Amino acid sequence: MKKMLLVLVMAALSITACKKDYPDHVNAITSIVGNWRASEDLTIYYNNGTEAYRKTNAVAPSGSYYYAFQDNSAMSLYTYNTTTANYTQTANYTYSIDGVNLTYKAGSTSTTNRFDFKGENNMSFTQNYSGNITYTDAANTTHTADSYTVIHTYTKF
Repeated sequence: MKKMLLVLVMAALSITACKKDYPDHVNAITSIVGNWRASEDLTIYYNNGTEAYRKTNAVAPSGSYYYAFQDNSAMSLYTYNTTTANYTQTANYTYSIDGVNLTYKAGSTSTTNRFDFKGENNMSFTQNYSGNITYTDAANTTHTADSYTVIHTYTKF
C-alpha cells in the first residue's frame, strides 16, 4: 500500500512538474480585445546607449485617444474632438500578435512594437527611435540625444 501511495505521489509530482508557466502573451488575442485608453507616456533619452534623461507624461483621465481592438484582428484609433466633446474614429488598422510583438498595419505601412500586459487591465507598447532629437529637461535646459524610447501605457475601459 505504501509503495502504491508513493507511486501515485510521484506520478502527481511529475505531472505538475511538467506544467509550463505560460507568459501573459499566450492569451494575448483574447486579452487585448476591448477599448484601451492612453494613461501615461514614459520617454527615455539616450546618448551612446547610456540613459541621459527620462520624462513621464500623464495623460488626462479622459484620455486624448484610445484604441479599440476587435477579435477579428481589426483595430481602430479614436481621438477626442474638443469641439464636439466626443471621440471620433480617425484611423483603422489590422493587427497581429507574435509573442511579445504587436504589429499593426494601415495600408502598406506597418509598425511593430513590443507590448506587455501589466495585469488584466493595463498594457504598454514600447517604441524605439534613433536619430538626433532635441529635448528639454525639468530645469528647462535643452539637450540632444541620439536615440530614445517611448513606453505608452494603456488602461482597459
